[in-house]
Amino acid sequence: MSLGSWIDFDSISGWTVVWLVVTGVATWLAARYGRRAVGRVLGRVDGLSDNYSVTAARIAGYLVVLLGIGIALTILGSDVQPLLAIVLIVGIVAFLALRGVADNFGASLVLQTRKPAHLGDMVESLEHTGTVVELNGRSVVLRTFDGRLVHLPNGKVLSEPLVNRTSTTGNRSEIEIRTTALDHVATLRDPLLATTRHTAGVRPDPPPDLVWVGSTPNRLVGRLRLWHAPADGTSVASAVALGASEALREAGLAASLSAPPLPAALSPAPEL
Repeated sequence: MSLGSWIDFDSISGWTVVWLVVTGVATWLAARYGRRAVGRVLGRVDGLSDNYSVTAARIAGYLVVLLGIGIALTILGSDVQPLLAIVLIVGIVAFLALRGVADNFGASLVLQTRKPAHLGDMVESLEHTGTVVELNGRSVVLRTFDGRLVHLPNGKVLSEPLVNRTSTTGNRSEIEIRTTALDHVATLRDPLLATTRHTAGVRPDPPPDLVWVGSTPNRLVGRLRLWHAPADGTSVASAVALGASEALREAGLAASLSAPPLPAALSPAPEL
């Protein structure tokens, strides 16, 4: 394939050269300032890696240059349809190959614009709970309570429920109480609630309460509900369970406590 098959040299005139120069200068300026604009906009996104900003700016510049080359070839009388077909095929292949990366990158822009979570927030998503330690172009990185680092893909985080525990004034925990002292149910409430109210970390508003949620002929199941700071759930619930156990022992009342509550039994409850 010769150069003549791409360019119609017989149609080139002085004005053609002028338009080529104008196109070249405009393309250079558009690519230069386009890269700067994209880099400046992405640089304002909190937590977005500099590498992603630079890469996106370069891609924007390359797209402008390709557009300028296409315009220049059109001015020279070239048939750009084969070139456009090649570019289209390459673009489709690149899109399919990088679809997951593009989805996560686009989701990261939405997440960092809407800001449902910030660095240091305690969040729950995709069956994982932990503190946000990084927000990048591919994932939300959590440090769980047992020290693991979990990378949650941005696309899935955006499409699934995200619970930000830090954005609320407090979280509620429940301690399950099982007792066979059916004749002393009324006397269980006072020592349990008094101990809970005086445990460090338990918030007075809303106040702790005790509700009964299950019953069999020889056992009652209740939930002791209390409020605390978002990050203190495990330590506060543990302290309440220990204190409540001591209070019940001193009162001569038998009950078992578990925090968090035990899962529901697989076998059906006996008929009353």
